[in-house]
Amino acid sequence: MNSKNALAKVDSAIAALDQFIDSIKDAESADDALWQSRMMDDFLAKADACGEYASAFCLREAQILVKAASLPDHLEVKRRQKTIAWIRTKSLDEVQAILDECATGVRIGVIKARETRAANERAGADRQLVELKRISDKVVTELLETGHTTNSAERFYSEWRLKDAPDKQAVTAFREKTKCDLIARGAVGLGDGSGSYANPVQCDRNETMLYVENRLRSMHNDMVSLIKHCRAAKFAVAASATDVLRKDLDDLEAPIDRH
Repeated sequence: MNSKNALAKVDSAIAALDQFIDSIKDAESADDALWQSRMMDDFLAKADACGEYASAFCLREAQILVKAASLPDHLEVKRRQKTIAWIRTKSLDEVQAILDECATGVRIGVIKARETRAANERAGADRQLVELKRISDKVVTELLETGHTTNSAERFYSEWRLKDAPDKQAVTAFREKTKCDLIARGAVGLGDGSGSYANPVQCDRNETMLYVENRLRSMHNDMVSLIKHCRAAKFAVAASATDVLRKDLDDLEAPIDRH
C-alpha cells in the first residue's frame, strides 16, 4: 500500500462487502450486493492499490454470487445472471473448489471463462470426430457400392462441412484408419498418387496395371534394401531360400491360376 489512507480505504471496502454478504436474503438484496461489489473492479484494476488484498476481493465477489445462486428467487436476480446460472450447475464440492481458487486471487469470471473455453474445445473436437467419421464412412461405402473410391487428405478437406477447419493430425489418423477399413474389405491401392482404391474384381486393365506396377516397384525396393544389407554383412542367401520367390514370379507371369 502507498499510504495509511489507502489501506484504510481497502479495509473499509472489504468490511462493507462482508456486510452486504450477510444481508443477502432475496433477489433484491443480492442485486444490491452485486452492485456494491463493482467497486472491486477499481481496486483489482490497480495492483498497487490493492496488493495482497486482491484475493480478499476475489473471494468476496465469489461469495456474493454463490449466495445469490442459492436463493429461492435466484431467477429474479438481475445482475450476473449467466454466472449465477453457471454456479447452480455445480455440486457443493465444485462450488467449494471455486471459492478456494478465488481465495488465491483468481476472479470467478476467469474460472468460468476458462471452463467454458475448455468445454467449447471439447465440443469442437467431438464435432470434428463425427465429421471425420462421416467422410470415412462415405469413402468405404463408395467402394462397396461402386468398387472404386478415393482415400486422400484432399478428399477429406473437400468433403468437410464444418465451419472450423479440420485438425491436420486428425485427418491423417482417419485417412490411415480408412485405408485399413478399405483393405479389410478387399480393396487394393492403385498407387496413382491420388489415393485411389479399387476392388480387384472390378478393376479395369489400366487400374490393374497401375496396381501391379506399384506393387512391383515396392517389392523391388525391398529387394534392393535386402541385397545391400546382405552385402554389407557378407552374407550369401542360399538358392533354396529364394526358390519360393522364383516360383512366385513364375505364377505372376501366368495369367491363369494353375493350382
